[in-house]
Amino acid sequence: MGFFIVFEGCDGSGKSTQAALLLATLEANGHPVIMSREPGGTPFGESLRDLIKSSNDLDPLSKLLLISSSRTHLVKSIIKPALDSGRTVVCDRFTPSTIAYQGYGSNIDLQFIDQLNQFAVSNTVPDLVILLDMPVETSLGRKTERVKDSFEKEDISFHKKVRRGYLEQAKKDPLHWLVLNGTTDKHTLSQLVWQQVSTLMNATQ
Repeated sequence: MGFFIVFEGCDGSGKSTQAALLLATLEANGHPVIMSREPGGTPFGESLRDLIKSSNDLDPLSKLLLISSSRTHLVKSIIKPALDSGRTVVCDRFTPSTIAYQGYGSNIDLQFIDQLNQFAVSNTVPDLVILLDMPVETSLGRKTERVKDSFEKEDISFHKKVRRGYLEQAKKDPLHWLVLNGTTDKHTLSQLVWQQVSTLMNATQ
């Protein structure tokens, strides 16, 4: 089995940048690896991603069900086969995003989301979740120079609830979560991420 590593954080936290840097480091060190993202990761998932992010008319429950559908397809067709073949999977968002955004942010019942996530992923769960945390005002300030998607258009109270949702998840599972200060420069962050990932890999050899 390969390793499953997920990057999480509020919009503008830098997780996509760090995911790409980790991918490059893993490849440079000879590890077979693929990268994916949520929602998306497959042609079907990417079509749903465009719909979810561009539509201002979708209610939170509809978004949740579309994300879950995309996730089920991604896990079954990409993530699980890659892990079974021994490859490492680096993913930009996974189930913690659903709990943070649709649960804490949109107030959908957390138990319902948990059950839906379990059906979608079965036993495919991350070995490590890397949370890039920073004040909401800072993360949103990074997104001002382009058109905002449907999540980024939410008011600041929504994003503060999302951040709280992430931090509470991390607090409940410290063995599988690494919380880093997202305002740290990207090269230092990349080193901290690699330190944790390489420690994880070496511990299981």
